Amino acid sequence: MKKFLSFVLVLALVLGVSVPSFAADFYAVQDFYKYTEPDGPFYWAMPDLELAVAAEIIRGYPADPPTAERYYGGFGTVTCRVIGTLKPENTLTRAEFAAMLARALGLDLTAPQNPFKDVKSDDWYYEPIMQLVNKNIIPLDYYNGTFNPNGNITRKEIAIWLSNAAVSYQIPLANVPLNFKDYSKNDPYSAAISNAVGLKILRGYDDGTFRPNAYANRAEAVVMLMRLMRLLPSDLTEQEAVNVISHAEQAFAKLSQAWIPDYVDSPLGHNSVVDNAIKEYQQEAKDYVTEYNLYPWTEPMVIKDTPHKGADGLWYNKNGFLPNMDKYFYKGTKMGVWDTDGHKGPTIGGAFGNRNEYGVVDSILLRGGNLSDGTYVYPLGAIWIKPDSYKVIKISTMGNIASVYYSVTQKTDRPNDPGTWGTVYAHALLVKQDGKWKLAAYDGVYNPVTQKWDLEWIDTIRDRL
Repeated sequence: MKKFLSFVLVLALVLGVSVPSFAADFYAVQDFYKYTEPDGPFYWAMPDLELAVAAEIIRGYPADPPTAERYYGGFGTVTCRVIGTLKPENTLTRAEFAAMLARALGLDLTAPQNPFKDVKSDDWYYEPIMQLVNKNIIPLDYYNGTFNPNGNITRKEIAIWLSNAAVSYQIPLANVPLNFKDYSKNDPYSAAISNAVGLKILRGYDDGTFRPNAYANRAEAVVMLMRLMRLLPSDLTEQEAVNVISHAEQAFAKLSQAWIPDYVDSPLGHNSVVDNAIKEYQQEAKDYVTEYNLYPWTEPMVIKDTPHKGADGLWYNKNGFLPNMDKYFYKGTKMGVWDTDGHKGPTIGGAFGNRNEYGVVDSILLRGGNLSDGTYVYPLGAIWIKPDSYKVIKISTMGNIASVYYSVTQKTDRPNDPGTWGTVYAHALLVKQDGKWKLAAYDGVYNPVTQKWDLEWIDTIRDRL
């Protein structure tokens, strides 16, 4: 449920190996509850929105301010990026949909000539629009030299673009008769509309209308785009999947080792060791993990709380928790899985400490725990991996999104508590970003003894790839 990952701490015992498990970051926007909660207005689009957010196909609007200082126990203060809002109810412009589509298709070549007088080379949307023009996805005759990039895109335009995209990837035509009450068969673009409907990218309404001139909102656009993605081929090979996952995990492991075994209490201000370790991680991981997972993330504010006694007689403290995560995501203080009306999500926590994570860096910074002698430390353990031990079990793809099941040999060392080597089974979400396959999310650990996945709350990804 993530951009990359909510590095949800789950200590799964697999063949005697205690390892932390990453979780896909479907919650990388402030208003994730609009599509993850059963009573949310966009719960109907949950599977596609979760996957699109995790794969960074759609992103939240920039937050204001864009960064915030957050204190991490044991590490000091860290500059975090602030999660933005998705606003799935908003209509979207042609420029926004162009950026979304070009990102989903992983395009990197632009058209040699600009056919639009109102799209300038210094506009933020110039590159994705030119990339779509280069692939003959945007129909030039439809716009006749004026693109109006900031105007809202209609259902008809989305149908034409996505049909053209399918043709550009040599997806067989699926034209069907059009019998919509509000759409003329004599429209010059009826063949593209017919193909989009035949491919089940778009559908008509129950009243027999197509509503070609209606503006699509962001949720609707994502659903249509993900339907296209399920039709597209993929160039991911087993060798490349192992290359991406192994390099990403080595970078994660090195970051987790940065303060072990020299654990010391950090100052309240910035800790140069931590800041430098994050910068080094970003340099080493930038070609193997998605953009989101290069940075620590936070909500605009944190809960300020003091210890208090709960109904069970134990003392609790939510100081440092993130409001949205605490309200909608971590619905309890136990470790495990909650299930509400068929929607699954992780719960995690304890009597004390920060337990809200966005992205892999934030997760490592929050990965504290108790040693066998009761001492509480950050991070909980340093991960070590045997690079040549990766084995792919299964790969399934939908265009530039891939689901990879694999095994690897690793161990987790803690201060005065060395781990043992063992096989860990995992599931990763890979996406193509900036022309390169990158790791976007982890699923929970597979237990070969029970032959079940210990975390089964992102079945939405597994079921749809």
